[in-house]
Amino acid sequence: MPTLHIFPSTQFLSHLIKKEILYTFLFTYFDYNNLKLNRKELFMQQSFEVLNVKCGSCASTLKSKLAKDFGEIEVNLEVLPRKITLDMENRDLDKLAKALRELGYPLASEEMSFMDCTSAKAKSFVSCAVGKMNS
Repeated sequence: MPTLHIFPSTQFLSHLIKKEILYTFLFTYFDYNNLKLNRKELFMQQSFEVLNVKCGSCASTLKSKLAKDFGEIEVNLEVLPRKITLDMENRDLDKLAKALRELGYPLASEEMSFMDCTSAKAKSFVSCAVGKMNS
C-alpha cells in the first residue's frame, strides 16, 4: 500500500517556491516591458516639502540625481518650503528621505539636530553649485 504524505515534501515545496519566483519575475517583466506601463500608472503621486532648495540649479540637481530611483520629479520653486512631486510607493519614503538628506535637501518634516541641519545646508550649497555647472 502506498504511503500517504500529509505534509508536502521538501522537494515539492522547493518546486513551489521556484515557481512563485518565476511567476513574480514574469509578472514584473510583463508589467514593465510588454504592457509599457509608466510610473504614473503603477505608483501614487505624492508631494513633499523639502528644505534648502534655493534656485533652478538646486531643482536641476534634485531631478537628475533622483531620476534613476524615482523617475520624473517636479520641483515647485514658487512656494516655501519648496515642494517636490513624484510618483512613488509609501514603502519608498525612507529611501527618498535618505537620498534627499545625502544631497543636502532634507524633508521639512524631519527632526534634525543643529549639526545635521548645518551639514545639510553645506551639502545643498555644493549640490547647487554642481547643478549650475551641469546646466
